[in-house]
Amino acid sequence: MSTLSFRNVWVEYGNQVVLERINLEITSGTFLSIVGPSGAGKSTFLRLILGQEKPSQGAVLLDGQPFPAEPGPDRGIVFQRYSVFPHL
Repeated sequence: MSTLSFRNVWVEYGNQVVLERINLEITSGTFLSIVGPSGAGKSTFLRLILGQEKPSQGAVLLDGQPFPAEPGPDRGIVFQRYSVFPHL
């Protein structure tokens, strides 16, 4: 079983803190829903999972190893909005 770990992850853009102190373990077969108001950091978190975004602080690990920067064919996400893909 694979585990995706977020260890004290922060994402900041300049002085704006988007995500802070994210500590989470997601194991294979887990169904995860991310909900929250507009601007809460949901899309940023999804971009971290895809490898499109890197944390400003902390670590994203897959089975204890640094998370690969580029998604492979075994990684997929279904987005509600295309806005997370600026090229679409």
